[in-house]
Amino acid sequence: MGKKGHDLPKNLRQELVLNLLENYSGDAGISTSEIYELLDNRCPGVNKRTLYRDLEELSARFPIYDEQLDGKIKWFLNKEGDQLKNATMYRSHLQKELLEYFKKDEETLVLAI
Repeated sequence: MGKKGHDLPKNLRQELVLNLLENYSGDAGISTSEIYELLDNRCPGVNKRTLYRDLEELSARFPIYDEQLDGKIKWFLNKEGDQLKNATMYRSHLQKELLEYFKKDEETLVLAI
């Protein structure tokens, strides 16, 4: 049985959220519902309130912002600029922790990444 989202330490769950933003937000952004669906497919058990808290906390450390587009709140990760460069070392640390956490369960690791 794989790891569940509610079993993950907060910093590892937030790394997954950052990974989703990095890979899926693009120019059109990604809605909270879309992030939730992608996250739930990888780590079932995370609720939407937790996701909102994670996004708010992450936006304090990373160049993450939201905009109202087409009647939905869309999230973006600004991939340029000093704020992202300054957060790179912290992210590398989170990614190493995430890999170690999933190391025991290779099937879950493939699904999470």
